[in-house]
Formats: sequence, C-alpha cells, structure tokens
Amino acid sequence: MNLITKLSMRKLFILLLHLNVILSFAQPSQKLSFSLNGVVNGRDTGYIVLRYTDYTGKWIIDTTYLQHGRFCFKGKIKEPTRAAIIGSSRIIDFDEVNFVTIYIEPGVQNIILKENDYSHKKMTGSVTQKQFDTLISNLDALKFKYKNIDQQLLKAKYEYKNAKNKKEKELALKQEGELLQKLSPLTKETINEDISFVKHHPDSYVSANILYITAIVIPTDSVELLFNRLTPGIRNSTDGKYLEELIRKRKQNIVGRTPYDFKAVDVNGHEISLSQFKGKAILIDFWASWCSPCRKEIPHLKELFDLYHSKGFELITISIDKDTTAWKNAVDQENINNWCNVIVNKQIDANYENVTQPIPSQILIGPEGKIVWKWNSGGSMDDALKSLFGK
Repeated sequence: MNLITKLSMRKLFILLLHLNVILSFAQPSQKLSFSLNGVVNGRDTGYIVLRYTDYTGKWIIDTTYLQHGRFCFKGKIKEPTRAAIIGSSRIIDFDEVNFVTIYIEPGVQNIILKENDYSHKKMTGSVTQKQFDTLISNLDALKFKYKNIDQQLLKAKYEYKNAKNKKEKELALKQEGELLQKLSPLTKETINEDISFVKHHPDSYVSANILYITAIVIPTDSVELLFNRLTPGIRNSTDGKYLEELIRKRKQNIVGRTPYDFKAVDVNGHEISLSQFKGKAILIDFWASWCSPCRKEIPHLKELFDLYHSKGFELITISIDKDTTAWKNAVDQENINNWCNVIVNKQIDANYENVTQPIPSQILIGPEGKIVWKWNSGGSMDDALKSLFGK
C-alpha cells in the first residue's frame, strides 16, 4: 500500500474519529454550564448518548432515555468543545447513520435530529457549530463529486467486516485499497478546504481542531505558519495548546535529526534504550492491540525483520495501549516476541508525536543514528530500507 493510500485511509479515519484524545484544564464555574435540548423525529423511545470532554479533562459518556422523542443533556465545559451524539448505547462505527459530530458551548443549545439521518441535524445556540457547519457544507460539496466511489467503499468495508473466510477478506481489502486510491483527489481537495477554512477563520475553535487533523498530511513548517495565524485566544485554547505541543514534537523528529533516546521496559520486564542499538538501522513502529490496520501490517513487519535482521536491522514496536494485559496478549497472539516490544511511557509521550497521531506510524533510523524516513515524509518504508541495505 503506497503512501497516498495510507494517508488517505488515515485522513478518512481521523476525520471520522476527530481525535477524541483532547484534554481540558479549568476550574469549576457556573458560567461553564451547558445544556443541550433535543428532539429525534421518527423515534420516541430508546437511549441516546452524548460524548465530550468536560472542563476537568475527563472524558464524559452521558446516556439518557428519550421521552416522546425528546432529550436533555447538561454538563460543564471550559470552552466550545467538540462532542458526538449517538443514537445508541452500544459501540458503533463512526459512519453510523445515527451519529453526528457537533460543537457545544457554555449556554443553552437546541438540536433537531432525524432518525437514521443524524448528519442533517438542525442546531441553534452555538456560534462554533455554525462555523463548523460552513466547513461541513463545503466538504459535502466535494464529497458529492465522488459519491459513487464513496458508496462502493462503504460496501467494500461492509464485505470485509462480514467476510466468511480469508479469501473473501483479502478480496474485500484489495478492493478497499483500490477505491481509496481513486479517492486520493478527494483527500487532497479536503486538505485544501481545511487549510482555506483555517486561513479565513483564525478566531474559531474549529480551526485549531481542523489544523490538528490536517497536520498529519502537511509539512511541519506549514502547520506552524497556519498555527501562528490563529488569534492568541485560539492558540491558547485546549486544541491550540495541543497543536503547539504537536509542532514541538514534530520539529524534534524531522528527517535528518537524532531522535530522543528513550528508555522503556519491554514486554518481558527488561529495560531497553534506543541508544543500545547504536550502529544499527532501527524501525520504530507505533501500534495498539485494538488497531486493526496495525495488526494487518504485522505480517509485513515480520517479512522485513526476517529479510534485514542479519544485516543489522532492529525493530521496536511501541504500543499506545492503556491496557497492559491487552498489549501483552496481542504480542503473544501475533507471535512477535523475536523483536523488542514496549508500551508507551511518559518519556516517549513527551518526545514523539506518534503517540497522539493516527496509527500505525513508523520512524526509520539509520546506522548513524539519524532519522532517514518517517511515515509522513514521503516515499515508502520498503524503499527506505532498500536504500539502506540494498535489494
């Protein structure tokens, strides 16, 4: 799978996911209270869920029961905050028809939803939501041009999810990759639309969040230029601070620089350090037990390890799992004990942007100790390894 396809997958994934890892810092205040009153046309009963980060940085999953199609959520937030409404108490896919991303603000907001079509909601009381609606409208116009391909992609994903055997899975995965390649122009146009929005809305909380999303596929210097165009208030917002930290980490780990020499405890309880592999080529792969694309790449990592290990190649997989048991079980299930497996710690988190970026992602370090390739630097990992070791 080439870089454009990988970035397309990451872009599509992250636009849906909207990076639900953002922290907030504030003290309690009545002024931070919000209420979201809503109605779901076409449905009278059942559960509905609001997910958001509150003023303390706590991830809130608030569930309520519809009364004659009506609901109300109340809570405290620090500032305009990205949230998601889900028409079910179960875990769902992000392309679910009863799922929508919104921006809530301190104060009172009202929303009208339609069963099986949450994306076409009508919301009032949130200035930030109006700004977000402008962006979504522009993106929808772009997506309309690729509607047929998008529908085929959803079908391919469904077929992969419901495949009865390995052959069907491989066929669906191949089709998904081909369709994502056809959507590459949409990815580029989406990025341009995101950048245009940021430039024209420097005082919007949406801009900081969208810039963080888009940062995965644009150069660090471009991200920094756009960040500096934001107003002081937005740069100082939760997303703004998160962006600033991302820029710092990325500048620290550009191609040609020496990566931070972290120490960590491996899956067997032994302490390792990056510097102990000095003089060798090192591939650092960020993954997680729950990350399906990460686990799909493991067979290829095994091939690379077998091909180059005798020539001085080492592999370090860094899991961003929060559940240590799940991580250890995944290592055993994938049978990857022949290379170094560690879980993210404070040192790694503070110095590598990969921890909060889409995974899988990789960094390749040459024998001289300098970064020679990154997952978002252009070119392929395989080609970078061939240039180090030859074919």
